[in-house]
Amino acid sequence: MVQALFDACVNYGQVMSIMCSYNAINNIPTCGNPDLLNGILRERWNFTGFVVKLLTDDGNVTMDTLNNAVRRLLKTKIELGMFDPPNMVEFNSYDFNDIENEAHLKLARQVAQQSICLYKNTNNNLQKAPLPIQNSAINKIGLFGIQSVQTDLLLGNYARSPDQPGITTILQGIYDQIDQNTTANCTFEQDIGYFVPGQAPIAVYNPGQCCALCSTVQTYQSMESEGRDRSTIDLPVGQYELVRLLKSVIGPNKSLIGILIRGGSIALHNLMDDCDGLIDGWYPGQLGGAALADVIFGSYNPAGRTPVTYYHSDEQLPPMHVMDLYPNSTISSLGITYRYFTGKPQIPFGFGLSYTTFSYANLQVKSSNVKACDLITGSVDVTNTGAIDGDEVIQIYIKYQASVPSPNVRLVSFQRILVQAGHTVTMEFTITPDYHAVIYDSDSVYKPTRMVEEGTLNIYAGGGQPDYYSGHLQQQVQITNTQNIDTC
Repeated sequence: MVQALFDACVNYGQVMSIMCSYNAINNIPTCGNPDLLNGILRERWNFTGFVVKLLTDDGNVTMDTLNNAVRRLLKTKIELGMFDPPNMVEFNSYDFNDIENEAHLKLARQVAQQSICLYKNTNNNLQKAPLPIQNSAINKIGLFGIQSVQTDLLLGNYARSPDQPGITTILQGIYDQIDQNTTANCTFEQDIGYFVPGQAPIAVYNPGQCCALCSTVQTYQSMESEGRDRSTIDLPVGQYELVRLLKSVIGPNKSLIGILIRGGSIALHNLMDDCDGLIDGWYPGQLGGAALADVIFGSYNPAGRTPVTYYHSDEQLPPMHVMDLYPNSTISSLGITYRYFTGKPQIPFGFGLSYTTFSYANLQVKSSNVKACDLITGSVDVTNTGAIDGDEVIQIYIKYQASVPSPNVRLVSFQRILVQAGHTVTMEFTITPDYHAVIYDSDSVYKPTRMVEEGTLNIYAGGGQPDYYSGHLQQQVQITNTQNIDTC
């Protein structure tokens, strides 16, 4: 089922290069696997680019194989203009101002804004939601956490730090937002340093004097990066304790905003209870601090949806060496990823809040009876029922009872649409046969038999997974025959 992701990159994305990975599949190293590199990649997907291998050969390579590899490399270099006179290649004339121009910086901020997810925005002791923070309603904000001033983790792995204007930290982003509001008499307190349980930061700053607190929680590059896999989904020592301490000091009538910075899924534990607002910044890039401040102070309405499942703890996951996606009672595995997980997640895949609200209506499919190879088309209406404009990520899922093991639920289409307050928009969607195909046993895992089975296909539309989004809609389509989709 994972092959579909790479198939889309090759055939829809038209990639020119692919890198084989360090691992082995069925005990065969991927960089030396002819069924994978030739059978699937070149014969089935018709890939014509080159494959990067991080290894050396021992001499058992034919000249034809070598010539084909060199030919693909030279073809790419020619297309990039690497053999042309330098003055004929436009890229050679680019300087710093062309790269770090206003349009590119605006795009970097926009990408970060659109990636930010909001998981919680509730404090029952307040008359309004904790977020966004209104500058005019507060006179003192506290910011805690080492990541507030660090820059390296905002970029993630493999990213070079830009020279000018550099990286906007979370601290600087919040400063800039406060400075922009000339009417508010707002001061700012910060406590940036490592927190050790039992040594409270109250000795430096008294967070109880603040009207609102923001605290960053994060992993580090030493924990998750190239060659470094986390052995737990828990945050580093002290971070849960820091949030618990800050909430106990600030009390129930003031807001504590948690800001997550990291790359992979984590166990939130007490963060969901202790934080009144919880924002997920992921690795937001060079203008991540500015984008996070935009969300915190309301100049941008968040609409990100989590692309991973948040599990409650390590106990909900199988042992690290187990790669099977499906539930397995013999090893107490509940399955992994939203497709196969049978437990209750802390935050489900596809979840995210907004500063406005939406409702769904009129889910329609063009035909309620289709053949196995037919496209299934439909539409759904979404209305912004709140007071401010906002993006909504409309999600289409399917469920299907197959004769062989298959996902419990599948995301088959989604679209992010700006909906003005009080307005309704219509999303049209198409479900192709490969989105609801199942895999039969075959002679080789590299030549799967992909079948669409006769039966009832349940289609769901809403702002999240059907089991976790109360306002979803449902339709049914009858598939009238069973067929191998490779014959469609």
